[in-house]
Amino acid sequence: MSSFPMNVSVPESSRHTRHRWRNVLRFAIVAAGLALILVLISLRSGGKVARDERGKLRILRSFSVPLREISGLSRAGEYILAVGDDAPLLGVLQLVDGELQFMHNIDFTAPLWHNYLLCAQLHNSICRSLAGIITKQWEGLHYEPSTDTVHVLQESTGSIFAFNRAMDRIVQRTQLDFFPERKEEKFARRGNSLGEGFLPLTDGQVLVAKEKFPAAIIAFGEQDEAAPTAMPQVRTLYPLHYWHLPPAAGKDCDLSDMTRDEQGVLYGISQVCRRIYRFARLDRRDQQLQIVQSWFIGARVKAPEAVVVIAPQVFLVASDVKHAHDNLWLLAAAGYQKQATIARDGDMPPISPR
Repeated sequence: MSSFPMNVSVPESSRHTRHRWRNVLRFAIVAAGLALILVLISLRSGGKVARDERGKLRILRSFSVPLREISGLSRAGEYILAVGDDAPLLGVLQLVDGELQFMHNIDFTAPLWHNYLLCAQLHNSICRSLAGIITKQWEGLHYEPSTDTVHVLQESTGSIFAFNRAMDRIVQRTQLDFFPERKEEKFARRGNSLGEGFLPLTDGQVLVAKEKFPAAIIAFGEQDEAAPTAMPQVRTLYPLHYWHLPPAAGKDCDLSDMTRDEQGVLYGISQVCRRIYRFARLDRRDQQLQIVQSWFIGARVKAPEAVVVIAPQVFLVASDVKHAHDNLWLLAAAGYQKQATIARDGDMPPISPR
């Protein structure tokens, strides 16, 4: 007598067993396919560095200063200088032991009109249009202690204006020629995609952060690469080398600003991907930037556009927003200790209110 149940024959049992194994196999194939799709989506979205929140910066403090659309920051000893995108105003703030106090804004419209605006009055549309071009789109900022000058990058004209401390005289204008190669251009000619930040080098060259199309850091210098022997009022610099933002940063990531710390380590910030990058030392044998470390900026910080290093793993980030509320943020990495001293690099004599 068969030991199987009376209502189940041997052939039927065999068919059920094969059916169960087919279902298991189908499930395994579907699961593997889904896993592969998730991996591909992660890679396409740049999840290695840009899209997750690993290394998220914590907010130590937020500040509200009367300057709108802040797009450039610079250390100047115990001072922080800030510039707004849409108006020729230089904000002067004092930083002492992590406390940020607004001092005053300096309007630098007058020297721009005096040197670069052909109209004596703005009573017609052409003159108003010219004034709008020459007085807006300030994106990068650097205080140079060796010459006591303030350098401001204007994206629309591709110019770096060097002002005296009082911001009432233009000492020098540096023209950046982004498109010297007329036949085989390396970059697309798109507005609002050129200079977003810069750092001068000791040999007269300049590092410029190009926002997008594609995002890159460019070394600008004399066309013959010879160090300048004089300081003319107007000079033109040309691209000598390009370092592109690597694919690991995410295909849509931009470069909104760049800065360096007291040791000369280079940092960049991406508004789109909400990241601060620490880059390896630049090498002209490389074509891509090497990201050593990155930190994620939380959603409370709106439109993170500019950055300066305050202390090791402590950053001051500016929000490019149209209001003057919570537009500067003091952020720190997870390993930062509250008792750490805020660095005071450089030397800048006190600035008297104007």
